[in-house]
Amino acid sequence: MDGSAWVRGSPGAAGDMALPPTLVAFLEARCARYGARPAMRCALPNGMAGTLTFNQLAEASDAVALWLREELGLPHGAVVAVQGPNCLAFPVIFWGALKAGMVPTAINPLYTPREVSDQLKAAKARVLFVLDALAGKLDMVLEQAGPLPVVTFGIAEFFARPTRAFIHFMLRRVKRMVPPIPVEHRRFDDILARGQALRVRGGAERVRAYGEAVTGDDTVTLWFTGGTTGKSKGVVHTHRSLLASMALINHAFAEPWKTEPPRTLLVLPFYHIFGVGMMLQALELGGEIILIPNPRPLTNLKKSIERFHPTFLPGVPTLFANLANQDWFVPAAKPHLRLCLAGAAPLTPATQQRWRQVMGQPIHELYGMTECGLATATPLDGQDHTGSIGRLLPGLSARIVDAGGNEVPDGEPGELLLRGPQVMKGYLDQPAETAATLRDGWLHTGDVVVRDPGGFLRIVDRRKDMLLVSGFNVYPSEIEAVIAEHPGVLECAVIGVPDDATGEAPKAFVVARDPALTVDAVREHCKERLTNYKRPRQVEIIPELPKTPVGKVLKRELRLRAAPVSPFHAP
Repeated sequence: MDGSAWVRGSPGAAGDMALPPTLVAFLEARCARYGARPAMRCALPNGMAGTLTFNQLAEASDAVALWLREELGLPHGAVVAVQGPNCLAFPVIFWGALKAGMVPTAINPLYTPREVSDQLKAAKARVLFVLDALAGKLDMVLEQAGPLPVVTFGIAEFFARPTRAFIHFMLRRVKRMVPPIPVEHRRFDDILARGQALRVRGGAERVRAYGEAVTGDDTVTLWFTGGTTGKSKGVVHTHRSLLASMALINHAFAEPWKTEPPRTLLVLPFYHIFGVGMMLQALELGGEIILIPNPRPLTNLKKSIERFHPTFLPGVPTLFANLANQDWFVPAAKPHLRLCLAGAAPLTPATQQRWRQVMGQPIHELYGMTECGLATATPLDGQDHTGSIGRLLPGLSARIVDAGGNEVPDGEPGELLLRGPQVMKGYLDQPAETAATLRDGWLHTGDVVVRDPGGFLRIVDRRKDMLLVSGFNVYPSEIEAVIAEHPGVLECAVIGVPDDATGEAPKAFVVARDPALTVDAVREHCKERLTNYKRPRQVEIIPELPKTPVGKVLKRELRLRAAPVSPFHAP
C-alpha cells in the first residue's frame, strides 16, 4: 500500500444510489409497487404455511403502529422489543414500530430470563412482544426488568383461519408447547383488531404523519451483538446507515434477479443484521421470503424447499457444510437454487469444495459485521474466488494496519479498518467502547485480513482469536481449514490453551463425520500439512460445537470447557 487509504468507488456506489430517506418510506414505496404479490411466507416443518402479500404487510403494520401510538400511548423514539423466531408476526411488528416512529430491538429467543431482562433494561424498552411459547417465565423477566406491557403472538399468525386454529390447538392442547403465561398480557390478534379499527376510522393518514416525522438520522433499530467473545453490546444504526448497507447488498447481488425476483429461504434470524439485510434485499426486488421458524434439525427445511423452490439461500458456513451432507437436500434444492451466499463467519475451502461437488455451483462469500453491515463481496463473475471475501464494495474506504496503526503492504496480514455511510453510530450508552472501536472516523473491525494485488481480501482470523505460540502468530482459522479437509471431519474449532513450553498452544475440538475418526488420525493429518508450532497439541472429539442460533461457534464456551491438562495432550 502507498500509505493512504485505498478506496474502491464506482458508478452505483451507495452514496450515488437514489435512496429513500427512511426505511418507512422504503417499505411504503415497495408495498405500493408490488401490491398483491406475496411478500413473505412462514413455512412449518409439517408443510403448513401462511402468506402475507405486500398489501397485507402494509395494512397490518399500520395497525400495529396505530396501537402503539394511540392505544398504548408511546412516543416517537420509544423502544419496542420483540422476542420470537422467524414468523409472519415478527416483520409486521418490526415495520409497525418503524412506522410509529419507534425503534425495534429483537431479542434472541434462546435467551434466559436474565439475558432477556438485561437487554430490556439496556435498550430501555417500553413494550415487549413475545412468542407465546417463550412466555412461561415472564414473571422472572419482569421481576428483574421492571413492569412492561406484554403482547403475546403465536407461530401461526396470518395463516388461514382453520389452519391457524388447528396449529394453535396442537401446540397448546396436544404437544403442550405453550405454557401458562404468568403475567398480565394482551394477545396479538386483539391489538391487531384494535389497530385495524383505528385504521378504518382515518388512521392511515395518521400513520403517514408518524412516518414523515422520522428522519434519516433517527435510530432505526438496536442490534445486540451475538456475544461470541463476550457480553453483548447494543449497536445503534440510523435509517441512513441501514439503507446504505441495503444499497450495497443490491449493488452486489442484483444481477441474478434482473429477469426474476428471488425466492429467499430465510433461515437467518431477524434478530441478526444478516437476516434483516436479506429481508430488505428481497423486499427491494419484489421477491418473496420463505421464513423458517426453526431450522433444526435440517429436515425441517425439506417440505418448504420441495414446495416453494427457493432460488436464493443466504446462510452461515455451518449451514452449507451440514446441508451438503443431507441426502434429501441436493435433489430437492439443486434444480431451482441459483445463488448461495455465506457470511457471519469464514467459509472453509473444504465446505466450498464439497458444495461445488454436490450442487454444481459456488457459495459466494461476503464480509460484514453488525457494526457496519455489508462491506465486501465476491463478484458474480464466474471466476473461482474460493477463500476470498471479495473486494471492497463501492462507496467504502479501508485500511489494513499492524498493531502500531501502520499500513501493511499487500500480502501481509493486518487489522481491517473501515469507513463509509453504513458504519454504526456507536454502542448504546457505552461511550468508552464506542471510542475504542470508532477512532478518527475509522471502524476498527478486529478482523485480520490479507489483501492481494487485485484488491481481493482474505480473512485470516479475529484479532482476539490469534494465538502466540513460542513467539509466533498462529491463526486458528488456518488450522481449522486444514482439519476440515479430512474426510472424516464434519466441522471443527481451534482455541488457545496455556502451555508451559510454548506459552500458548492450539487445541482442536472436532466433530466427526465418520464415527471411526480418531484423535491420532487428526494429529497425523495435521502433521503432514502444518509446521510444528501450528499443530494442535490437544485434540478432543465432541458430539457438536456450541453455537449461537445464527450458527457462529461460541469459542468462549470452548475456552471454559478446555482444561489445563488433557488425556490427549501431545508429548
